[in-house]
Amino acid sequence: MKIKVQLSMVLNLDKGELHLKAGGRIHKASRIFHNPDLPVIDDYYEPWDYDYDSLITAPSKKHQPAIHPRSQLTGKPMDIQWGPNWEDDLAGVCETGARDINFNGLDHAVYLSFQQVFMLYLPRLCEHCLNPACVASCPSGAMYKRDEDGIVLVDQERCRGWRYCVSGCPYKKVYFNWKTGRSEKCIFCYPRLEAGLTTLCAHSCVGRIRYVGVVLYDADRIHEAASAITDKEVYPAHLDLFLDPSDPETVAAARGQGILR
Repeated sequence: MKIKVQLSMVLNLDKGELHLKAGGRIHKASRIFHNPDLPVIDDYYEPWDYDYDSLITAPSKKHQPAIHPRSQLTGKPMDIQWGPNWEDDLAGVCETGARDINFNGLDHAVYLSFQQVFMLYLPRLCEHCLNPACVASCPSGAMYKRDEDGIVLVDQERCRGWRYCVSGCPYKKVYFNWKTGRSEKCIFCYPRLEAGLTTLCAHSCVGRIRYVGVVLYDADRIHEAASAITDKEVYPAHLDLFLDPSDPETVAAARGQGILR
């Protein structure tokens, strides 16, 4: 049993080896200017900023100057109708509310009014996968997984903004920063972890729903789990990878490989 510590990749099994369904780094590099799987700007949002300078440079008038949103792509004024996490933040009523069975028989105007009552701040947390598809997708090798703790990071110096990591991530946790021209994602607050602190999302979770701990998994069975074909097989196969930290066999194997409690 080979044990690893982890604080999924979208795969195919070909001749006993695991491969990214959309093709690996070399395949993507050969088609560097053609990424049909990349979400268009409307699938996410058009990034905007505000003309804060107007608060300082505006001439003296009767009324206080106000700032207005402007597109970071075109620089033109925007009438904001959509944004990142809009559907999540507004209780999921804009697009998915009509498909929610809990709203059956409820007047349309009633559940639309939810967005006037609720504001749900949901973080976009990276899964830090065992075999991250974003890492396999990146032609420039900017995405990498740290050996010591499994955290997946983006090397901002090596990133060239090809955005194959955006289309490669099955959980859509990688975003493109239009201002820097680089991809960004949750970094699992690794500077805090290195200082002996927990992540901010776990630290600030009032209900202790989110917390940080060590997960042990059997690295020798990753191939077996990835060989699952049907949806019904995939979930239990991945669950079986994780080991019981109280099991004597697991404890003995972990100690033998230098993993201490």
